[in-house]
Amino acid sequence: MTIADGGGAGPRRFLADRMLARLARWLRVAGEDVIAPALPGSHEPAREDLSRIARAEGRIVLTRDRTFPLPRSDRLLVVATDLDAQLPRVLPGVPC
Repeated sequence: MTIADGGGAGPRRFLADRMLARLARWLRVAGEDVIAPALPGSHEPAREDLSRIARAEGRIVLTRDRTFPLPRSDRLLVVATDLDAQLPRVLPGVPC
């Protein structure tokens, strides 16, 4: 399975951590299936909990955390801080 093609098994599903909440909102606008368990003003679930949720629901974790405890095939590292650079990282072919 690759992130770019959705693994050929239907639509991609994402889980965004707190660091990428803004990106998650824009991906939803673009029609992507994205959840962001941490709400503004609340505590983000532990990384292990996010991993468990992602695995249970077949989601790819979107994170800026280089040490996130998931194999690379189950997470997408988005290091850019600018939304215009983040969107094409997650949605290849999207002009920004």
